[in-house]
Amino acid sequence: MKAPRKRRTALAQAGGAVKSKGDPEVVAWLEAAAKVGGADARELTHGFHAWPARMHPLTARRAIRHAAPGWIVDPFMGGGTVAVEGFIAGRQTLGRDLNPVAVEVAWARTLRWGPSERTAFVDAAAAAATSARTHRPANKRVPRAFFQAEGAWYDPPALVDLWCLQRQIARIRSPPVARMLRVVLSSIAVKASRQATDSITRVDRDHRFVPKGRLLQWFVARAEEHSRNLGSVASAAPREAPAPTLRVSDGRAALELEPRSVGMICSSPPYPGTYDYVEHHRRRYSILDCDAGSAEALEIGSRREQHELGPGGAAARYAQDMARAFSAWRPSLAEGACVVLVVGDGQRKGGGVVQVIPLIERAAKDAGYRVLAQVAQHRSARGHTGGRKGASRHKAEFLLALTVDP
Repeated sequence: MKAPRKRRTALAQAGGAVKSKGDPEVVAWLEAAAKVGGADARELTHGFHAWPARMHPLTARRAIRHAAPGWIVDPFMGGGTVAVEGFIAGRQTLGRDLNPVAVEVAWARTLRWGPSERTAFVDAAAAAATSARTHRPANKRVPRAFFQAEGAWYDPPALVDLWCLQRQIARIRSPPVARMLRVVLSSIAVKASRQATDSITRVDRDHRFVPKGRLLQWFVARAEEHSRNLGSVASAAPREAPAPTLRVSDGRAALELEPRSVGMICSSPPYPGTYDYVEHHRRRYSILDCDAGSAEALEIGSRREQHELGPGGAAARYAQDMARAFSAWRPSLAEGACVVLVVGDGQRKGGGVVQVIPLIERAAKDAGYRVLAQVAQHRSARGHTGGRKGASRHKAEFLLALTVDP
């Protein structure tokens, strides 16, 4: 690779000094894909549902422009950014994720509904909120099982509103409308709860009380907003664009597509030791009627793995898991296809940084890939990440392009 060169650009949501290296032609379009400063990360349906560490939509959009003919695939789909961008690009798109919440959210963000269907959806949201407001339990209490599961996470009025609204949604006869309303409710669940943020799964010490009816107001407003944004997606996507294929599936599993049919894999795999995605979405599983068992057992790079395996063992497991993923994808890659990844350094239990590039490079080599180009942007480590004496206080995020080694 050529010597690194500095640039001023942006990865994810932040700007900063960037170093690039690799094939000059690939570096050029990776740098363009990384320049997201000032771009609206909430356009179309991208702001509908929170998902920690999601790829910036402009990065996905610009990367897809350089894809070879064939499918666009995101094996670590998260909230569905690549699914939306592949859809509006008119490409056949496959999104997969172990977490069933991801499939529900991506479906809700890419559904092509006409004006009458969107109007019916908004009307159903308003009717459900009205019924939830007027048909409350006489004793102002929710069932014991629901209280035991969620009572500690919601103020009493919000807990009653949540239960009443779920009950009203369950009575809706149109399965697509009911499904969409459940995802809308999921999108405001953390906001209405005592959970600190979508990525901080503890009770917020600065929580502001949610009074009676507030959750219902947020629910109707979010449905109205999402209806408008679905209209924007429908207008942006070519008329003949196929709906994305969405599956609950392990990123280490074969893609179940024809050999050599994938033009690009564009994804943001988990950062090692940074998040426990299953815990982030704990408020949502009952709302969406999802089973998180497989995600909890098989999640790659989770923070809890460091408690189970130690930092060194967790890093080695991460490299092995990514090598399995690369190997599983390889038969489906078309000639000239590449794998584009947004990935970042992780956190080490007790302090310090888990450097991700050596792990990705080890995995790529084991699976028969090579890195074509890399764009790196440094971050300052916060909290316990840099807390250990002598440990690195600097992290970085990377935009990588890999290809199968001939």
